[in-house]
Parts: sequence; structure tokens; C-alpha cells
Amino acid sequence: MADGLLAPESALFDLAAALAEVGVGPVSVTRPDYVFEAVCAVVDRLAGRVQV
Repeated sequence: MADGLLAPESALFDLAAALAEVGVGPVSVTRPDYVFEAVCAVVDRLAGRVQV
């Protein structure tokens, strides 16, 4: 299962550092070819815990 987080390019280094601080890693970055936004409880919880 793959998890993902969509973020602006300008925030990538700060976001990777914030994730590393809470023990999430390794972090990889790719440019999405297609974005579909669905309700996802896991992403909602992560967004509530990570402040960039």
C-alpha cells in the first residue's frame, strides 16, 4: 500500500524535515501526473499532526 501527500514545491524541504522529526521516512518526491482528491482519514489525521 502506498501513502501520499500532495504539497506545493516551495514547501517540500520543510515538509520532509517535519516528517523526519516525527519519525516518518524515508521521504521521496515525485511530480504527480494525475491528482484525484478523495476523503482519506489517514491523510486527514496526518495533516492535523504536521504543521509546516
